[in-house]
Order: sequence, then C-alpha cells, then structure tokens
Amino acid sequence: MPVAVILWAIVVGLVVTGAYLVIYYWVLMPKVEAVADSTILSMALTIAAGTGGLVLLVVNYRKQHDLEESRFVERFGAATAQLGHEDVAIRLAGVYALVGVAERTRYRGQIQQCIDVLCGYLRLPYEPNTAEPHQTSKVIKRPGKDAANFAREEHYKYRQNDAVVRQTIVTVIAEHLQRKARYKWSSFAFNFTGVYFEDATFDRAVFSGEQVSFERATFGGAKAWFNGATFSGERTSFLGATFSGERTWFDGATFSGERTWFDDVTFGAALTWFKGSTFSGERTSFCGATFESELAWFVEATFNGDKTSFKGVTFVGKEVDFRNPRQWNPAPHFDWDNPDSGVLKPDNVRPEEWPPTEKCDPVSGDS
Repeated sequence: MPVAVILWAIVVGLVVTGAYLVIYYWVLMPKVEAVADSTILSMALTIAAGTGGLVLLVVNYRKQHDLEESRFVERFGAATAQLGHEDVAIRLAGVYALVGVAERTRYRGQIQQCIDVLCGYLRLPYEPNTAEPHQTSKVIKRPGKDAANFAREEHYKYRQNDAVVRQTIVTVIAEHLQRKARYKWSSFAFNFTGVYFEDATFDRAVFSGEQVSFERATFGGAKAWFNGATFSGERTSFLGATFSGERTWFDGATFSGERTWFDDVTFGAALTWFKGSTFSGERTSFCGATFESELAWFVEATFNGDKTSFKGVTFVGKEVDFRNPRQWNPAPHFDWDNPDSGVLKPDNVRPEEWPPTEKCDPVSGDS
C-alpha cells in the first residue's frame, strides 16, 4: 500500500476536522450561551472516528484494486499464452479465456487490452489458400537499398487450422457488439487493419467507439454482412479494403459518425447492397472506390450528411442503382455534378434522370 495514499487520506481528514472546528468556534459558538465540555469532546471524538473511517476506506479500496489488478495480470497472461500455442484446441481455449477475463473486469482499460489482443491475433500473417494443413512458414526476401546491402529476410509462420480460431474470434467480437449483449464492447476501439475475413458476419453490430478500422482488410468467402450495423464513432475507416466474396451487404446500415471512409475500396463481390442505408455523418467518402459488382444497390438510401462524396469513383459493374432515396439532401457529390467538368454520368448508373427523386411517403404523399 503506497504511503502517499494513506497520508493523503489523513490530510483530507485533518482538513475536514479543522474546517469544522473553525466554523464551530468562530461562527456557531458565539451564538450560544454555553456548551458542555462533554459535548465538545463528543463532537471531537466523532470527527476523529470519521477521519479514521475515511483512512480505512481508502486503504481497503486500494487493497481491493491491487488485488483485482493482480488477478487480471495473472488471468490475462495465462489466456494470451494459450493464444500463442501451436495446438489449435489450446488456442481456441485461449480465445474464450481472454473473453472471460474481459467480462470479469470492471476497468475499461483492461477490457480494451483484451480486445486489442483479439484484434492483434487477427492481424497476424495469414494465408487462406495455404494447402498444407500442418503448420507452415514463408520467407520473403527484400532487396537492400544498394548492392552493398544484403537482402532482408522476413519470416512468417502460419498456424495449423488457424481459420477456426480466427472465425471464433470474429464471432465472439460480433456477439459483444449486439445491443442486447450482456457484456457490451460497442464503445471500445477496434483495429482490424489488414485483416483477412472469411465469411464475416457483423449483422446489427453497434460500433460507437472513437475509432474503428477495417483499413486494407480483405473480405473473402461467400459473404461479408453488415446488415443493420451502426457506425456512430468519431472515425470509421474501410480505406483500401477489398470485398472479394460473393455478397457484400450493408442493408439498413447507419453511418452517423463524424468521419466515414470508403476511399479506394474495391467492391468486387457479385452483389453489393447498401439498400436502405443511412449516411448522416459529417463526412462520408467513397472517393477513388471501384464498384466491380454486377449489381450495386443504394436503393432507398438516406443521404442527409453534411458532405458525402462519390468523386473519383469507378463504376464498372453491370448496374449501380441510386433510385428512390428516402432523402437526397444534402445531395452526395459526383464527378458529373458540374456540367462544365466534361464528365458524363456512366450509362450503368441508375436512374437515367438525374438527380434521383426522393421516395414519396405512402401515408402522407409528401417527398
């Protein structure tokens, strides 16, 4: 127990006692005719007992905090050691052990540490197309700056059956991002930079932390689902990500954070759906993105953010549809907005009559 903490508690107690005595003798006592010595003594003893109680309370609090910290370090170390094991079953146990550590602590910083380790595991080198089922390695030789410098070697190891462990991590993270989750992680930061996702499912996930990064991530497999997901944190970034699976769905997703970046993203899935999505943040950017999907739908989407930009976007798929927006104000920016720019709206962008007409309310008939 740090001596400074105890001294601090004693000082606070003495200050409180001194303040009481000053008020009593200078303010209250002149207004009363007489006070028994026993009464004054009783008051002094009460104040002394209160000061001692305050010191004891601080000491017990610090002891409890130190005990919890010690338990966290022990459990955290054991769980991370399991995650680094070669055996896939032990690594799986490590995932759930680390989740249990995060759920047992009440300290935000410790929960963030557990999340950082899980995300860090996903960022480890991974080759989804590795044919060998056993543990393999790869060596990359990078040339030096000139002939006098030797080539630099980078060694990567791929763990046995790692796809199972990685999918489990994604699943448990997605479960803790649900609105009805018992232990909610929505307000924390997530760093998925460069991660390869196989059949990622983040339906109805809530990301409200300061930063969420899917930068340069690759979404493979049959699906990448973010249906009904909410991104309301300060910064959400898919910068340079690649969606190469069969279906990419952001149906009904909401992007209301201060900054959302889809810059330089490649939408290569056969179907890319932003149907009914809402773009209401201060700035949402698709600049430099490429839509290679056969069908890319923004049908019935809501565009009411301060600045949403599709400038520099390449539309090379069969059809990109912006028809029947629920709101188109402020309107998103496209290269062909300015007639003097010489840029024409691509033929595969719907509707033909531009800009799109807002969808009418079937009840009131208003736009």
